[in-house]
Amino acid sequence: MTVSAPVKNNYDSALAEVDNIEKWTETNRMSLNLDKTWEMVVSGKSTNPLPEPITGIERKTWLKLLGTTLQNDPNCWDLQVNNLISKASSRMHILRICRSYGYSKKNLTILFDALIMSLFSYGIE
Repeated sequence: MTVSAPVKNNYDSALAEVDNIEKWTETNRMSLNLDKTWEMVVSGKSTNPLPEPITGIERKTWLKLLGTTLQNDPNCWDLQVNNLISKASSRMHILRICRSYGYSKKNLTILFDALIMSLFSYGIE
């Protein structure tokens, strides 16, 4: 579950949202596992101080959401790019092996599109 809550006028609505989620889970006979719950404050060029961390919830500078690595600086994509390069590099090994077995250029292109290009086109829209 992902919660996006704006921080305005020194009021941190994220804490209120966590309280709402805890109430909802109790009402629906579920439980919120705070050990698997993280907080990440995304701030751009703002010079405002960060809100206080939510008690009992770990604050992170990056997290993975649906396979995309997000960082607290919306202009920084270093971790995501490095992850993509690492995955693409390991998948290129598969293409090299297939080439050594004599796969045609057409089949290698199909594999490239499926294994490599899919990494770079995921989540761009």
